Amino acid sequence: MRGPRHITVEAWILGIFVCGLVVMLMLFALSWYNSTQYTHAQERVVHLNEHILAMSSLLMALEQADGHQRGYLLLHEARYRDDCVRAIGDARQDYNRLQAIFADDRDSAGLVSRIGELEDRKIQELTVMLELVQAGNNQAAIVLLRAGAGRAEMDELRTLLSAMKVHRAQELEVLLQQSERRAGGSISLMIILSLGAIAGLVTAFVLMNRSLGARRRLNLELSKDKSRDELTGLPNKAMFMDWGYSALAGARREDVHMAMLYLDLDLLSEVNKLLGTRGGDAALVEAARRFQGAIRQTDMIARLGEDEFGILVSGASSVSNVATLARRLIDVMARPLLPELHEIHIGVSIGIAIFPDDGKDMRDLLANGRQSMLTAKSQGKNRYRFHFDNANQLVSRQETLSQDLFNAVANKELYLLYQPQIDLQTGEMVGAEALLRWRHPYFGDVGPQEFIPIAEASGSILTIGAWVLRTACEQMVRWQTELGFLRRISVNVSSRQLLDSRVSNALAEFLSESGIPPDMIEIELVERMLVEPRAADEIDRLKAIGVRISIDDFGTGYSSLSYLKRFSIDMIKIDKSFVDGLPEDSSNASLTPTIIGMAQGMGIEVIAEGVETPAQAGFLLSHGCRLAQGYLFAKPMSSGQLIDWVQTRGLTGWK
Repeated sequence: MRGPRHITVEAWILGIFVCGLVVMLMLFALSWYNSTQYTHAQERVVHLNEHILAMSSLLMALEQADGHQRGYLLLHEARYRDDCVRAIGDARQDYNRLQAIFADDRDSAGLVSRIGELEDRKIQELTVMLELVQAGNNQAAIVLLRAGAGRAEMDELRTLLSAMKVHRAQELEVLLQQSERRAGGSISLMIILSLGAIAGLVTAFVLMNRSLGARRRLNLELSKDKSRDELTGLPNKAMFMDWGYSALAGARREDVHMAMLYLDLDLLSEVNKLLGTRGGDAALVEAARRFQGAIRQTDMIARLGEDEFGILVSGASSVSNVATLARRLIDVMARPLLPELHEIHIGVSIGIAIFPDDGKDMRDLLANGRQSMLTAKSQGKNRYRFHFDNANQLVSRQETLSQDLFNAVANKELYLLYQPQIDLQTGEMVGAEALLRWRHPYFGDVGPQEFIPIAEASGSILTIGAWVLRTACEQMVRWQTELGFLRRISVNVSSRQLLDSRVSNALAEFLSESGIPPDMIEIELVERMLVEPRAADEIDRLKAIGVRISIDDFGTGYSSLSYLKRFSIDMIKIDKSFVDGLPEDSSNASLTPTIIGMAQGMGIEVIAEGVETPAQAGFLLSHGCRLAQGYLFAKPMSSGQLIDWVQTRGLTGWK
């Protein structure tokens, strides 16, 4: 008879090994299950975030369209109309995207349909308002605006979209909590299983526990939304990089280019010294707002550092388009960021890297963009540079013009032409308007409609404007001294010049030196400049000197009649758009006499520009407008040509 069987050491080892193997398999299975569940949860998180972003994007597009519509109504500038139309197009695209995202969500079908109805009604209201303003029916547009057209739709849209966003945010929070609880249960089970494992399995448990801890921290970070910069509200660098890698993957699939713009504010340290950190923070917030308003909704902007920003431009079709965006970003920084900074032009330096030419991933693009930004800063700041030299050579001539304008006065490339102003009743010349021209050494004659906006954006308009004012006044002195004719000369002044107190000081000094009566100098301002916050003080300074103030292109801007009375305007110039078609054009034939009568009632002189036919001149004279200028009398000419013209015609005009 055999005795009892004893378990050998080898059996114990084998048993422990088998148990350890079973535990390892169970841990592996549990880990795989947790990873699968976590992946599904994260996919749902991304989907919910897409819902929230789509709703935010739609509401933002409609808000922008609303704002641009009012800008067009107030200022009548085509860029506001174009921006409004573009925002309407973005809103339609955003709604289509919203429909696609909610296609499988039957519970939200009614709300999405209602949002579509409200959007259509709001867009219809925006379109009607644009058409009214474009047709010149500004009063009807104002009536509609005061009546609250489109307001109810926007209020309901905000309510619906906010409710949907709150619902999705709540669902997101519940999902994160469930994921947390599931992770916690899994950790407890793994602790129990790992108690019987060998030392190696304990190590595996520790590693797994750390991994799950990292996941819990990630969920916590997601729930707290640490993806945005606290000061500006823009995405931070981490989110910018994540979004960039996703965008690069799409660009590779579609075989398209993408641009990375690296922006650095030029003089933020000066702002901090002048206004302290609070003022510097306010300047950063305003800079971020302007940058955000200058890009498309499909582009992404983020704050990368203290005074650095990054912009990703998807679908960059050409170097020229990217250069246009860079110039627009520089232009939006042309005005002071804060009222206290009117003496400081901060500016921005921009480096540009293009995918795939300048980098295959975000790190390379970011590094090359920053290097190009430093190059731009070393070359004088407030400019942009591409990383690829050939791209810099392809940039449009505007960049060259912008840089050459700073030396145009010193190089004697600028000159003035003069267009006579005629008394329609007597035929005599009563004045002349000084018109600036530029003969570029490479491009030849460049029109003021092209280089004046560039000069204003770059800041060279101050030097150029001072030269124009002095040259025109010196010419007036020569005409008076040598020939004894001409009652006054008109000089155009830009908004940036007007807000620079040095203009009035220099003009007062010159008038004192030359001895010309101040009322022989007429400063022409465009109508929209009257509403500038600081314009009143500068106009008062000019009036105190004794010079005349004229409003150019009257009727094309938007200003209250109280402004004309407040600033004691001496003359208004009827814009050419009102003179065209007279007397046949019924609309202009009714508006023009109204403007003339209004001005006469306020004791303001009226001059019409763009007069090209005797019929136009006769119509204007018959309705009380005695002064005019235009090709009917003479084209702009040099000072010598003007003298010959006067002597040939014996100081008579078109008669």
